[in-house]
Amino acid sequence: MMKTKSIILGLLMMFSLNSFAQNMLYEKLDIKMFPQAKEGYEQVYIQVPKEKNETNFRVEIFVGKEAMLDCNSHFLMGEMEEKNLNGWGYQYYEVKSKGDIGGTMMACPDMPLKKKFVHLQPQLLRYNSKLPIVIYIPKCFIVKYKIFKAQEKMMEATTVDNTAKATKNSIDYTYLKNYFVKNDIERIGAFKIKTQKELDKYFGAATVMGKDGKPTKVDFSKQQVIANILNATNKLTELKVISLSTDVNKNIQLNYSVTTGAEQSFTLKPYILLALDKKHTGKIILKEQ
Repeated sequence: MMKTKSIILGLLMMFSLNSFAQNMLYEKLDIKMFPQAKEGYEQVYIQVPKEKNETNFRVEIFVGKEAMLDCNSHFLMGEMEEKNLNGWGYQYYEVKSKGDIGGTMMACPDMPLKKKFVHLQPQLLRYNSKLPIVIYIPKCFIVKYKIFKAQEKMMEATTVDNTAKATKNSIDYTYLKNYFVKNDIERIGAFKIKTQKELDKYFGAATVMGKDGKPTKVDFSKQQVIANILNATNKLTELKVISLSTDVNKNIQLNYSVTTGAEQSFTLKPYILLALDKKHTGKIILKEQ
């Protein structure tokens, strides 16, 4: 009997300690002042724990849904609109979306559909443990979030030297955005593209929503295109131009860097596409840094 009482007492003490720890981490919140969800919607909220310096934190919100999708990059159409809670000075958010999904238009031969979380454009919000983040979402949607913390060390910006002159042999260029390498293309490395037909042979258009969502156009009467395609990879890969110039032999020298990130559920061929003046006729020399 005494043993049973000791076990019960121990469990009660553990429960009390857990409750106390929870109260130390979280403020007591009241969300009764927020409006009830309208028909077809539900109300969700996020409560973040107390932190010593909350100005160093941010909350990134992802509103979306799960769907069976192919290898393309996808996004959910719609927006998360900020609203004021009259008489209180608080804000809440309402998602306006019909659930339509957009994305790139790459071919995905023999690749099965996979369940993925597709979401609206993420929103970065202020961190405040004293107030909930209240969001009204369509009933089939989900809200996920991440918490970010700024590093303690402050860094100093670099001053631009306005007395420095541009390199005499540098080449002006334009990044071509919103394209993808077609799946049946086996060519790897750097080469020139001189016509629209040739560009369409190697690259497909990856139109997305937004102001700059359409593929960059090229005026082939005045311009040519330099392409550099890498081998296919399932890792997030970014190619960045460091410089584009001509050497003493009038060759076109492309200095670039490659940064790799997390693994993805599909493979792509990373690339650089640059438009430049047709007057540069030398061969392409690559230099990865």
